[in-house]
Amino acid sequence: MSLQTLIFLILSLLITFGTQLGPFQGSGPESRPDAGVVEPILAVVAQEGVPLYPSPEPKSPAASLPAGETLTVLDSGSGWYRVRRAAGDEGYVANYLVHPLVPPAASRDMIVLGYYMQDNASPSWPSLSAHGDVLTSVSPWAWGITESGALRPVYGTEPHLADVLSHAGRRGLETYALIHNFNPGRGAFDEEIVNRLLTDPAVRERAIGNIVDAAVRWGVTGVQIDFENVPAASRRELTAFIAALARAARDAGLRLMMAVPAVTRATAGSAWTAAYDYKALAGHVDYLVLMAYDQHWRGSSPGPVASLQWVRDVIEYAVSPTGGAVPPAKLILGIPAYGYDWPAGGNQWADALAYSEAMERLDSARARDPRVSLEWSPDERVPAFRYAGREVWFENHQSIGHKLLLAMEYDLAGVALWRLGQEDPLVWDLMRRVLG
Repeated sequence: MSLQTLIFLILSLLITFGTQLGPFQGSGPESRPDAGVVEPILAVVAQEGVPLYPSPEPKSPAASLPAGETLTVLDSGSGWYRVRRAAGDEGYVANYLVHPLVPPAASRDMIVLGYYMQDNASPSWPSLSAHGDVLTSVSPWAWGITESGALRPVYGTEPHLADVLSHAGRRGLETYALIHNFNPGRGAFDEEIVNRLLTDPAVRERAIGNIVDAAVRWGVTGVQIDFENVPAASRRELTAFIAALARAARDAGLRLMMAVPAVTRATAGSAWTAAYDYKALAGHVDYLVLMAYDQHWRGSSPGPVASLQWVRDVIEYAVSPTGGAVPPAKLILGIPAYGYDWPAGGNQWADALAYSEAMERLDSARARDPRVSLEWSPDERVPAFRYAGREVWFENHQSIGHKLLLAMEYDLAGVALWRLGQEDPLVWDLMRRVLG
């Protein structure tokens, strides 16, 4: 454990909320000082079997909380906290039995980028229009690149793209048009497209010209490149492409971001990540966005989309001098807002779920089987539930809050939410509280 990590953990345990208010009736010999928590904030249960009471005048507890469970503190007074559990039920706990997680005050000036997609099932527009006070930037899924270096509007959405960019401009948000190699015909990021782009000088020059021209024409702040499934042998060519694009972008007054797959020391050099030279790429772009999600993915065995320790490992690799060697000020932490529902037996791909869909499935499963419950893993710091042989792992405001605090601990440039419209709505109130 690094000294920085140890200091942060100690601060998390020791920081309190100010002046003493009064004892919690029947809660124990001493209560933690507390000055009225501005909701919401996260806290962790300090020991096994902490009682959760239905009111601040406890008679018999409504539940017994396990050590390590994350709670959302909604209010405080007279030695107690009113809290909400991951499953949504609320109650009261003695404030000295939970440890509030308070972010470092010096790290609150952060980029908060939201990825935007026009999706009828989980549209991004409501989140963008409602939470522009929290967001600093938006990155619409704008154009796909073709094998010839041309730009293909995503699903013919250019009229809608104009509305998104216009709205963002009125709210003072930076805009980064996302350029990608996703091929809707194949339903995947296309290796052939990016291979042609990186190895054919004429296609590379044409693509760079088209990207810069489109960005200038549409009046965006800059572009974000999301090339995935890049062959490992194309490592030098990918860096050369980004270097050339960065020069052209800066000549046109544009900024440049690049989304890169998550790497840990255990996965460095794997076929999916070997093409991305973090250190070299960071020397050309304004920001690298770490896609710290899909630790477990639709085709894998069940598990967290992004456990907290795994995300920490991703950041550690990126900033370590013997790893990615990227300055923290150039890193944006990509945070998932979604989850997966894996079928029994693992013979089929999992269903991708927005937060609202995960909760609908939980409610439906509970209606059929009262034994189904929402679980919180104190190690992974993510919610999960199991029903009818299936297994669901997803993200809520509490798990996202832990990742936000992690980005602040490492003093990263900011966070990027994939994607707007899929998130737990409570994440916005949490961000308002944490980011001030």
